[in-house]
Amino acid sequence: RRWNKENPERAAMGRERRRVRQAGVESDGHTIAGLHAYWKTAGYDLQYCSYCDGFIRNWKSSIGDHVVPLSKDGSDVLENLVPCCWTCNSGKGNRLLHTEWTPPNKREAC
Repeated sequence: RRWNKENPERAAMGRERRRVRQAGVESDGHTIAGLHAYWKTAGYDLQYCSYCDGFIRNWKSSIGDHVVPLSKDGSDVLENLVPCCWTCNSGKGNRLLHTEWTPPNKREAC
């Protein structure tokens, strides 16, 4: 636990890689630093959620959200990941964006 607390980036990537291996999907073996560099060049703001535009508190160790979930034949490659807050990531689950799930700030008021 102490090592996980002292090395949050390595711990997060270890959990994610284990999940990807178990799912048996394609992966490009990216690191958090590589992922964040890709997002910057792609024009994403690392500190704000791509879905709700909310601030991501732990953005420095964020591994984002799979746009096409691993369980729906998505891959663990840079192009399939976007910065995402915990609320949207957990709320979206394994649903597809805009067909099964709508971000909170895009929902119509009842």
